[in-house]
Amino acid sequence: MATALTRSGWAVTTCGQGRDVLPPAAPCPALILLDLRVAGPDALDTIAAIRRSPLPAGSIPVVALTTTRPTGLSVLTAHGFDGVLPRPATPDDLARLSADWHPGEENRSLDRLADSFGAAQIASMAARLRDLFATAVVAIDRGEVRDLAHRIAGVAGTLGFARVGQAWRALSDADGGDAAVQAAARREARRAIALIDRRLAPENGALPST
Repeated sequence: MATALTRSGWAVTTCGQGRDVLPPAAPCPALILLDLRVAGPDALDTIAAIRRSPLPAGSIPVVALTTTRPTGLSVLTAHGFDGVLPRPATPDDLARLSADWHPGEENRSLDRLADSFGAAQIASMAARLRDLFATAVVAIDRGEVRDLAHRIAGVAGTLGFARVGQAWRALSDADGGDAAVQAAARREARRAIALIDRRLAPENGALPST
């Protein structure tokens, strides 16, 4: 899997146990694949620790890797997971993983906007958008997403987060009540939060151009 993902453009780091996923000094990854078998009984403790971590670590998207399909994604979502990857993963599964989670296009969009409008201004706008996304993710669980969904659908694409905009437009159209649409909106928002947190991290500077 590591070889296949590397060939798909990922820089892959592997860990032997759940507690080793987030070394204190490590830079935050774009995505964590947490093998529920390897992590064993500590899997839920691991995801809980990730979600309790200071930002940007706490917002990293986490996908469960499992040989046995759980009751449903909603069960894992309730514990803080953002998706499920079957084990063993096929090349098609890994291709879908890359398509779903690789942050390339949003990175390029932010770079283009920074080139056009200045890194400081885009960093400020991205930070405000990040706070809006974070508020919206919490609001999903409270059933208070109607107005936020409409707002996000209208502004996310402006900063290059087209997938977030599409997911939250669907949530707005569904009037906030469809569980599958909620899960997609939550996943896309968390993915965008993680990307913004990485881009705005002090060690990375303010949205440097590439």
